Amino acid sequence: MDINSSYLQNFDLMNDGALTHSTHRSKQKQLEAAQDFEAVFIQSSLKAMRPKMEGGLFNDGLAVDVFYQFMDDAIAKDISRSKNNFGIADALMKQNF
Repeated sequence: MDINSSYLQNFDLMNDGALTHSTHRSKQKQLEAAQDFEAVFIQSSLKAMRPKMEGGLFNDGLAVDVFYQFMDDAIAKDISRSKNNFGIADALMKQNF
């Protein structure tokens, strides 16, 4: 079986392009994972900073807890994906995990 060299060159060019695209997609997934990790850290920090109030009109109950959890999650994701983030995701990406 004779394999012609032009076929192999075209195959290698296609693979290089596919690897480049795959590598870019992999880096993007790593960045998203690092940002998600940073968001979890920020969310737990926001939860810890919120004073625990007891009693009152709107300070008790499962609905309020769920509301604060969703609010903390949204704020944390916005912060982790903004330009002025905490820098945890950037540090993780520099480590090339």
